[in-house]
Amino acid sequence: MAPPPQDNNNNNNNNNNNNNNNNNNSEEALIHKALEQAKSLASHSWEYGTVAEALLELYNPDMTVFGKSPFSGCSYDNKGDGDGDGAEIEALAYAKRYIRTEGGRLVDGEGSSGDPASLGVTALFLGQQQQEQSYMDAAHRQAQTLLYHTPRFANGAISHRESVAELWSDSVYMVPPFLAYYGRMCDKPEIVEEAVRQCKLYRDVLADPQTGLWRHVVGPEHEDLGFWSTGIGWAVMGMTRVLATVMAQDDDDHSIEQQQQQQQQQQQQELTDSIKSLLDGVILTGRGTNGLVRNYMTDQSSPFNFEENAGTAALASAIFRLAVLCPDIFGSDSKYINWALSAREAVLRHIDPDTGIVFPVVNPMDPKDPRPARASAEAQCFVVLMHAAYRDWVAHTQRRKVS
Repeated sequence: MAPPPQDNNNNNNNNNNNNNNNNNNSEEALIHKALEQAKSLASHSWEYGTVAEALLELYNPDMTVFGKSPFSGCSYDNKGDGDGDGAEIEALAYAKRYIRTEGGRLVDGEGSSGDPASLGVTALFLGQQQQEQSYMDAAHRQAQTLLYHTPRFANGAISHRESVAELWSDSVYMVPPFLAYYGRMCDKPEIVEEAVRQCKLYRDVLADPQTGLWRHVVGPEHEDLGFWSTGIGWAVMGMTRVLATVMAQDDDDHSIEQQQQQQQQQQQQELTDSIKSLLDGVILTGRGTNGLVRNYMTDQSSPFNFEENAGTAALASAIFRLAVLCPDIFGSDSKYINWALSAREAVLRHIDPDTGIVFPVVNPMDPKDPRPARASAEAQCFVVLMHAAYRDWVAHTQRRKVS
């Protein structure tokens, strides 16, 4: 008897599945290399906070504001080898090395009032444990410093600098997400409202009415009116985290009053409008021939206008999160998700498979340096955040198809 004919379709499907698994495994290995580089490169306050957030989003997504139980805490012990699978411990153990439990700021910001707040969420996680009360107290003092002991811009926006009122687009990733999370965790809706308001106040000053893009810095000492793509990425990611915090539900949530529900809906609409307007400007501006955004997005002839990975990855990561939070606007076949998918592929092509280093990237200490940096901690983090956001968007999309 002749053997039964082979099912070529099944064979093709199996081959495709194997290829997909191999690709996924290869990308996972690449992302782990990128993360290790981020940890080794980090040397400033905002980098420590962003590494900690990248660790959380990659290994413990349910702990983040994008997860199922963002306000329920976690298991942790002081030795860094708690009763979880070890991954959740890494994020908090990492942050714990840098957080100061005395004084009004969680870490030395080197003159920045905003950057130390990047460690605020991990400080709150640590503070949830009874033996870690000093971290909760430190997070509380950090919030008080921002709200009551930091210079304000003329419109009430919290300054990114300690000594003078300046607004930096970067600060929207550092301060509002921490204040929003602090407000939710401590049942202080007025602080959540202030976090949302800070995003609006920053937008009112930094947004260009013609392009929709945000300027990097407005202020007397470090003014930079250019449209720095990484700064725009920081801002979009920060507002996205605030939006997720406002929208998040938790197992311990009780029914809220209609007035508070209406307020939350208004906050969501305000944040969504600000994010959409900024992303519309980004997409309209376009990208370079390699698929990456330019360092300064509209300065076509400047020497520091090279194509750049940090801003590209940051923007893509935010869009993947937004596609889950607001699928009717940012998901499906929208121009936003298509932009993010294309940008992700471009970034992945620029990661060294041996080292995990992404290049070219902007020098974060001098955004107008015409020479791309060899590597930067924040760019490495953005790659990890983009991967985690893409992974979670894919899983969300598959669940929606099944249901």
